[in-house]
Amino acid sequence: MSELHSNPIKVVERIYNHFDMDLSDDSRDKMEYWLAHDGARGKHGSNVYKAEWFGLENQQQILSENSGLKKYDDFYCGMFECVD
Repeated sequence: MSELHSNPIKVVERIYNHFDMDLSDDSRDKMEYWLAHDGARGKHGSNVYKAEWFGLENQQQILSENSGLKKYDDFYCGMFECVD
């Protein structure tokens, strides 16, 4: 998981530091509040995508004909729980 997901405040702090800006306590508090109350992943349910929606009716055939796509398919389906 990327640090942006695992520790977003730390990432924001580094961005502010990079641009020689100060992250105020008030801004930090608001970000932490949002993350705790509104920023929960999946709060609106999960996104479901099907290969046939994109003209990929035979996903296994496409993957077997394009072996380079397999690693991307594995990666993204691992992240987003693809539906076969």
